Amino acid sequence: RKYQQEIVGAVIECGGSPIVQLDTGAGKTQIIAALCAHYSHSIVLVHRNELAVQASEKLAAIGVAHTIITSKQTQQRADIRHVRAGHGRGHAKAGQTTIVASVQSLLSMHDRAALDIDLSAPWRVFIDEAHHALADNMWGRAVGIFTKASAIGFSGTPARLDGRSLHASDGGIFTDLIQSAELLIDSTKTLIGRGYLCDFRYFAPSSKHLAR
Repeated sequence: RKYQQEIVGAVIECGGSPIVQLDTGAGKTQIIAALCAHYSHSIVLVHRNELAVQASEKLAAIGVAHTIITSKQTQQRADIRHVRAGHGRGHAKAGQTTIVASVQSLLSMHDRAALDIDLSAPWRVFIDEAHHALADNMWGRAVGIFTKASAIGFSGTPARLDGRSLHASDGGIFTDLIQSAELLIDSTKTLIGRGYLCDFRYFAPSSKHLAR
C-alpha cells in the first residue's frame, strides 16, 4: 500500500530512532518485515507470544530467514503457522541476523550469558506497542544490550497514560515521530473508505444515563 511504502521510506531516510504512528489494523507488521529485509541486522522485539508468531509469519511470507528467541512452544507455533499459511518450512533457523524475540527471553538469555549474537553489530531494534518503551524499563534495557543499536518503534497510540515522555531527551528512547501524510486527518475513516479496515458499530449509554 502507498502509505506503507511511504513509511518504509521515511524510516530509512530518518536514520535515527523514530516512532511510527499507524492505526491498529493498518499493517504495521508488514512494514516491519519490509524494513527487516532492508537492514543487515534486525530484531523484532515483542512482549506477547502471539505477536512473535505474527511477526515470524510476515517475515516468512517475504522469504526472510530469521531466528526466533522465545519459548520452544512459541517457536513450534510459528513453524506451524508458516506451513498453514503456505510459506513452507525452514524460514526459522538459528544463527540469522534477523531475529524475532520476546523482550523477556532476550533479557533472560543476556543475563545468563546465553545470548549468542554479535552485540556490537548495527542492530535495528523494532519495538511493537512502542508506547510502553522507556529508557529505564525492560524495553530500554533490551535496546541497551547492543552497543550500536537504534530503536524503531511502532504504535497506534504513541503517548503514555502516565504522561511520561517517549523522547530520548526526556527518559524515552525515540527521537522522531513518523506518520503517513495521507493519514494525518481522519485516518480510521480513510482506511475504512479504502476497504483496508471494516466498518464498525459502537454502543454507549444514553445521554440521560450519563447525566445521572
